[in-house]
Amino acid sequence: MRRSFFILFFLFIFLSFANPVGAETSSPQPYTIFLPALSNTNNNAPQFLSLENFTSQVINGDAETIRGVYAEGVMAFRVLQQPENNSNDVTMEPDAVTQFSLAARLGVTGLLAHNTLAGDAFDQLQIGQQVTIIYGDGRLKSYLITSIIGYEVLDPRDPYTNYRNIETNEVIGLAPLFSLYYMGEHHLTLQTCIEKNGDPGWGRLFIKASPLD
Repeated sequence: MRRSFFILFFLFIFLSFANPVGAETSSPQPYTIFLPALSNTNNNAPQFLSLENFTSQVINGDAETIRGVYAEGVMAFRVLQQPENNSNDVTMEPDAVTQFSLAARLGVTGLLAHNTLAGDAFDQLQIGQQVTIIYGDGRLKSYLITSIIGYEVLDPRDPYTNYRNIETNEVIGLAPLFSLYYMGEHHLTLQTCIEKNGDPGWGRLFIKASPLD
């Protein structure tokens, strides 16, 4: 079966950011900022488990590492970490998503998935729904979905292209789009691609959720 895998570097801006709250203070480090684009051509049905059962399957005792993401009746996926210094790596495993390491360094939990692997379940989420992040020691952190927005990529050939909000037709640049979903106060962002007219990278889907505690 043919697979297509798109990882596009949209923006190379070097900025310095302070460490997230709770981290030790050190000299600011430069970050390469970009938005991954994710897609392939395999279908996948998510596995439905109770939160308790799923948690027991993914914990490993590591309190600092996210091991799973859960939404009742929609998804129960393992969370895998990107290799060091490789922020464009995204898992091809059908029952897993990848934590965006650059977002984590900026204090945001970002989860990436191909739109017809685990990312297919993202499209089933709804505003007001609860999503739970599971850490390796069994600790749970819950979020409430506050927005689900799709964007059309206006010029796929241009790595600095603008994006059109599918609902409002508002056009937004790459830098403010990245800032909206991967910077600011701590929150959860789920990202995958939107396929249309046979183009698996036609658009981007962003789901943003605020912490409940």
